[in-house]
Amino acid sequence: MRPVSSPLLSSPLLFLSLFGSQLVAQAGVPPCQPGAWAAGFNHPTTTNDPPGWPSTFEAINMAVIPNQPDPGKVIVWELNSTQSGNGQWTQRFAVGSPETGAFDNYVVTLPAGFGDLFCSGHVWLPDGRLFVAGGNRKYGIQGTTNNFLGSRIVAIWDPLLVGGGSNHGWQFFTQQGFCLRVDRWYPTVTLMGNNRVMVSGGTTDTAFDGMGCVNRTIQDPAYNTYEVWDIIAGSFESDPNNPTQNMLYPGPLQPPLDPNQSNQGCFSVLSEYPRKHLISSGQVVVAGMFRGSNRVHHFAAPGFWMPSPIDTGSFRHYGSSVLVPNLGNVPARRDFVMILGGASGGVTLAGVREINAFGGTSWSSLPSLNYGRMVANTVLLPDGAILVLGGSATDYFAAPAANAVPVVIPEIYRRSLNTWVAQTPQVSPRMYHSTAALLPSGKVVSAGGDIRSSDYEIFTPDYLLCGATRPAFAGATPSVMNFGGVYTIGHATLPAGVSIARVVLMRPCSVTHHSDMDQRYVELALVPPPPGVFPIEDTVLVQAPAMPNHTGTAQGSIQAPPGFYMVFLISSLGTPSVARWVWLQ
Repeated sequence: MRPVSSPLLSSPLLFLSLFGSQLVAQAGVPPCQPGAWAAGFNHPTTTNDPPGWPSTFEAINMAVIPNQPDPGKVIVWELNSTQSGNGQWTQRFAVGSPETGAFDNYVVTLPAGFGDLFCSGHVWLPDGRLFVAGGNRKYGIQGTTNNFLGSRIVAIWDPLLVGGGSNHGWQFFTQQGFCLRVDRWYPTVTLMGNNRVMVSGGTTDTAFDGMGCVNRTIQDPAYNTYEVWDIIAGSFESDPNNPTQNMLYPGPLQPPLDPNQSNQGCFSVLSEYPRKHLISSGQVVVAGMFRGSNRVHHFAAPGFWMPSPIDTGSFRHYGSSVLVPNLGNVPARRDFVMILGGASGGVTLAGVREINAFGGTSWSSLPSLNYGRMVANTVLLPDGAILVLGGSATDYFAAPAANAVPVVIPEIYRRSLNTWVAQTPQVSPRMYHSTAALLPSGKVVSAGGDIRSSDYEIFTPDYLLCGATRPAFAGATPSVMNFGGVYTIGHATLPAGVSIARVVLMRPCSVTHHSDMDQRYVELALVPPPPGVFPIEDTVLVQAPAMPNHTGTAQGSIQAPPGFYMVFLISSLGTPSVARWVWLQ
């Protein structure tokens, strides 16, 4: 059902009267109530706050911290920073639990001349440290000719060191070969196989905005290039012709299909926060924002993209993309990428499309969202559902942001239903600079957004409102899994007729500017006991993904890159457990 009323539909009573009689559930799952929101709370000030800092805190960057004894903690940082007379910037960040409201605020001093970490990209490394690249070294003034400038800074944050020393776990890289070769504002950071990180796109100088795409690509060194960090070496891959410099690899650039199309040359290009995903062949797929999806296999053919990009069907300005959960671990369903929402021609889109990113030749349509929206957050859930929340119903950048119309109704998609089911509205508008992340509890935190910036809201998905018993870990549970290994996982006794249907690994979120392209749902294979051996009661036997073939191009070779994952037990009623952390290596 698609309502024809206001995209806000902000009244909970109106919402329930329209949707309460149409609640549906996945096959084998009892009907559930729509997901519910807890009362929001503002980011707390703490004794660590330095004098003169604002009392509000906008969580523009958020990452769920892996392998913590107190699960559910996140690191967040914001726009606010200050610059001293010697060119050094200080920046505030915080570590805490969105579900308890307990946060500690810290301030870190960045190297002189490199700006701050606003507008950076970030991703979790295999050892549980956060890799951050790019940022901002000059603040422009919106609506004027003043421009923003990117930064070459690279930083790595170790959560085990927070609270100690002046840098609270941050290490900054500013020398050639260790920092970026070019300044990048709005880059995407992607964990690849073989211990590499790709830093792609962004812009060096926003004064280049509005140029034709060909001119922009020629004059802006960040706009359509990427650099690769070697995790083991702790530095970037070097240019063989200039070993003191990072190798600057080209991004895709193809002419438009229609010679009359505007933005000549923009049919396939990286640009700002490119929508990128590592698929199981080791290729990195770019799915927008421009029309034209493309892919590159950095280890087989570095810098060589598909010669003919595949048309996504529409330019999707600040739309979303996700790697679609592969329920049942079906080989034919690996590597599907979904794109949804965004804006084109000043109008927000509700359309949803997907493609087999490994070998597909065209994008196919899926049921549309109930509401067209851009700058929305998209979160993978442990039962394989896809949650979309927040966003703007109008083109956020076409008029003053204060006039933007927020979409406050989340939607959940399950393939078995093949429709988007509206959820209970949230209170705060979450548009530009908003963030959202799956927590180990199975709940979702929603934060940030320039209109109401300082509060956090916790969303309880419908799968926790069915009244079903949640699975729970019990007995021996591995904290480390080796690729290809077989492991016994114990669980608490379930009610009669209920069993563990799936065991799922999920990457910890790392989101900024409502974009987290590193999300990954990995279903472990359930292993039957050997012939003649009775299964141990209240246990499941699972096999970790095979050792990645990082240099090959075979599909399925990298189902999961090494690193920390949340492991969820999913019951036959579709109810997830609280997650535990496992280190896949």
